[in-house]
Amino acid sequence: MQVTISVVSGAGSTDVLVEAAEDTPAVEVEAALRRLARTPGGAVRVEHPLLGAGAERRSWDEAGTLRDVGLVQGARVVLGDRPDPDREHEPEHEPGLELRVVSGPDAGSVHRLAPGDRELGRSGPVAWQDHSLSRRHCRLRLDEGGAAVSVTDLGSSNGTRLDGEPCPPHEPRPWRPGQVLAVGDSLVELHPAPAHDAAPVAAPTSAGDGHLVWGRPPPRPASYAPQPPPDPAQVGACATPAGRGWPRRWERRRDDPDHLLLRLGTVGHRGAPVTLPLGGLAAGDTVGLVGPDATVDAALRWWLLQLAALHAPDDLSLDVVGHRVDRSWSWLRWLPHRAGPPGPRPHLTVHHGATAPGPAPGPAPAGPLVVTGAGLDDLPERCAAVVEVGAHQPSYARLSRPGAPVVELRLDGVAAGWADRVARSLAPLVLPGAPPAPPEPGTAGAPGLRVRPLPWTVPEPAADWPSSRGRV
Repeated sequence: MQVTISVVSGAGSTDVLVEAAEDTPAVEVEAALRRLARTPGGAVRVEHPLLGAGAERRSWDEAGTLRDVGLVQGARVVLGDRPDPDREHEPEHEPGLELRVVSGPDAGSVHRLAPGDRELGRSGPVAWQDHSLSRRHCRLRLDEGGAAVSVTDLGSSNGTRLDGEPCPPHEPRPWRPGQVLAVGDSLVELHPAPAHDAAPVAAPTSAGDGHLVWGRPPPRPASYAPQPPPDPAQVGACATPAGRGWPRRWERRRDDPDHLLLRLGTVGHRGAPVTLPLGGLAAGDTVGLVGPDATVDAALRWWLLQLAALHAPDDLSLDVVGHRVDRSWSWLRWLPHRAGPPGPRPHLTVHHGATAPGPAPGPAPAGPLVVTGAGLDDLPERCAAVVEVGAHQPSYARLSRPGAPVVELRLDGVAAGWADRVARSLAPLVLPGAPPAPPEPGTAGAPGLRVRPLPWTVPEPAADWPSSRGRV
């Protein structure tokens, strides 16, 4: 059995490969992990986005074997009694209402609403990364019954809108589920919070080897009308115990009309989605994404994770290279699409900050390319589409395509913590009947228990870098 996990202690987090027979005593695995983390004492618990946080134990000496511990790909083994400062707490999924940021620079975040008053803004208890939010933007009031919400603008610098209608300052307005609240550069919706103990219609089942079998939806008939692409909050919800049965996970197949359909962001106060069909591009066609580093990073995280959540590794392989792919991108190792099954399948290559002075030798690219940079001069001379972040409004972008009108849009982006959770939620999943994953290089047939750290190395640009560069 081989399983890649993270070991978290007071010294930080380290990704490790555990190789052992399934009947290895769990206490031996625990001892090896403690030696690696230099944490001889304290509690131990296992966490995974789909499974939640397991029971905290003083030791695994009564846990039986490695199989009984329930380690899966992407899990975190937390050692020691001190809280993990890097852990992002999920909202408590009890009956009630939650606020979901569905579009904007820090989309995907979810905030549980408790009865009473709460302020939304950069300095309030309900906050996210949006430079256009005022420090005290608006007040939310949830009644004691937990069903009725009102919103009051607190004299914010750029106003508050409900379904596009301005909210006069200091005058409460009822906010109902289904209405879109526009604050700063973000769009927000109200939704019922899923109950923690709600049983999903379908859920992954254990394969017993560190993987979970996910029976995705059956192929869709030709008459099927694709649903609108999910927003970041919907995709993020699939990385929780309550969302482990999300029916849209890996729903798209290579012959579907929405295969590789990319949601870039939204337009308007109600958030009509703006999409880009990558599936219609030929091999070697390039999509450019340029702008400030932080904004490009957030947008690219969203592009990659939505594709990985909606397409199984059978229907998409991903390759991300470039000098910008540093340790903050180590969550990429959890995506099963970077390895995947053998055989031909649709492929997407991302050159994140990768530039080259001229043509690169090697075979032609196997699919479309996404190339990022600081400005248009970093892109190939000819691009099938360019998303250019606004110089003075980094939450907005222009989508340009040859022969099509320019579209101004609110650009969706997600945080690194959000990306890590979603990637880990996908790490253990396999389709029914999938062959076992190949062993890590240099480990096949190694006897006994082995635990070794996996440092993150920056992938080098491959040979499919487009040869001509210049201003678009």
